[in-house]
Amino acid sequence: SFKTDTEISLGQIVGAVVVDEKILALDGEKVSMMVFDLKTKELILQRTIAWDLIKPAADAKGIPTKSETDELRRKFYKSFKQIAELKLAGFTEAPSHWSNKRLQSVILTTRLKDFPFVRMDCERHDLGNCMIKEACFHDQFPIHYGMNSGIAYSAQRNILLVGDSLEGRILSFRPNSCFHISYKKSQRLPQKIKKLTSLFVDKEDMLWVTSDQPDDYHNGLVYFWKSESW
Repeated sequence: SFKTDTEISLGQIVGAVVVDEKILALDGEKVSMMVFDLKTKELILQRTIAWDLIKPAADAKGIPTKSETDELRRKFYKSFKQIAELKLAGFTEAPSHWSNKRLQSVILTTRLKDFPFVRMDCERHDLGNCMIKEACFHDQFPIHYGMNSGIAYSAQRNILLVGDSLEGRILSFRPNSCFHISYKKSQRLPQKIKKLTSLFVDKEDMLWVTSDQPDDYHNGLVYFWKSESW
């Protein structure tokens, strides 16, 4: 079990990833990152995530202009302040080419209007030091506003998965870059999964889904599919 003197209420933690012998856990309500030691499970630190210096994703032509950046920050700030509760709905490691030796990139799915995907960078030598860097561009995001729950990345397939808790389905995207995330398809979950809360794809490419409401068959809250079954 995890060891912490900080009270963590259910519903705040929206995802966790393992990076360099550390566990990063995202608090989607307080917009903060907790770092745990992988071996001892002790809480090392918890820090607020910097979010006010976000920029539009850069394309092949170069960085966005100052006016483009200023306009996006105004919209992001307005959306951020409109939500009092859960702002971030999940995070996952980004494709390896998004990161470098100094920074570990992750992709967040947010419940902020018009910002379903953002890229966040964490310092490898100080993993609690994280900053939301870019708003990612997408061609479609067919999930009702505020109903996205959980995000996962399959490195073997180069596919990004996002949960739709309202419709009970998982949407697939191709994360070519933060500038170009393209929608591919959606897959319905079994009806026994009443309310999807999070997603995870492990190293064996198994898909894990959690729910906060037990099913009527085996009282289950966690479900998984082997790589060949999804």
